[in-house]
Amino acid sequence: MNESVGIIFIAFAGFLLAVYLHHKKKRKNEPFICPLRGNCTEVMHSDYSKFLGIPVEVLGMVYYALLAVGHGLSLVNIGEGWIDALLLLVSSSAFLFSLYLTSVQVFTLKKLCTWCLLSALFCLSIFTLSLISFTDIVVPLLFHYQSVLDGLHLFAVGLGTGIATTTTVFFYQFLRDGRISEDESRILSVLFELGWVSLGLLLIFSWSMFLSDPLWLLHISVFTGEFLASLGVILGTGFLTLKVIPKLYLISSGQDHVHRDGEVLLARKRIFMVGPVSLVSWYLTFLLSLFPDTFSIPFEFILIGYLSILLFSATLGYLIYSRLILPRNA
Repeated sequence: MNESVGIIFIAFAGFLLAVYLHHKKKRKNEPFICPLRGNCTEVMHSDYSKFLGIPVEVLGMVYYALLAVGHGLSLVNIGEGWIDALLLLVSSSAFLFSLYLTSVQVFTLKKLCTWCLLSALFCLSIFTLSLISFTDIVVPLLFHYQSVLDGLHLFAVGLGTGIATTTTVFFYQFLRDGRISEDESRILSVLFELGWVSLGLLLIFSWSMFLSDPLWLLHISVFTGEFLASLGVILGTGFLTLKVIPKLYLISSGQDHVHRDGEVLLARKRIFMVGPVSLVSWYLTFLLSLFPDTFSIPFEFILIGYLSILLFSATLGYLIYSRLILPRNA
């Protein structure tokens, strides 16, 4: 009860903040007031201020409004647990999304927006309070519908694997001329954003399965193997989308940047070596999810096999780069 009231107040503050950011963003001639010596104007007008074509502050307004209404319904006991489960799902999604946006500020833009960080703090607070408030209500519901969770989890894995495969095909096709054009960058951005969505769904449904029966899942090597592969997806996709691709597009578009000798070849080398990490991790997750009984082997074997496959993939990528790409630019 008290947690829901606190969440409503936080959601109301977050909604007002999102409205303020949207209003200031539309008035491009007025710079943002950014406390703590941040750089809110550049962050809010960057290419990352939209996700799948939707301004992130608009997504914030929708999220905070849904949270306020949903927790209001929860206070009057409407929904019989379904509202609570949905609110926990939404708050988990928003928390993961806030981590993604914060990573963009730190690793890609290298500029921080005070208001964006405040919104991320709101998301963290709401997620924490939701866990405290709804765990006892939601866990029995998740346990009852474990078969549904299994289906949703498999759907998220299949979606992510398909998107990762499609992205890889487009990616290496676009790299044939060694440059990333504006149109190609736009296509890749959409594909990578869809990849982040599928990864978010995978993490949420895996987390839901864990909550439904944590003691059972801790003894299942497949679940821990999927967790390891998810880390591989996060590291591989994150490195490419937050560091390598923005740098390559910056070079290709001729924008001002600190030039280093051989920077294009270095970026392409990283792509060929790191790119397979995400793809292989998705396929491992897919196989583990599709045939859980077949892969009921000790976690140590899964770990050794996974690391061996990653090493082989990175080595193969380097050999392709050194034999086919590097000679063309020698």
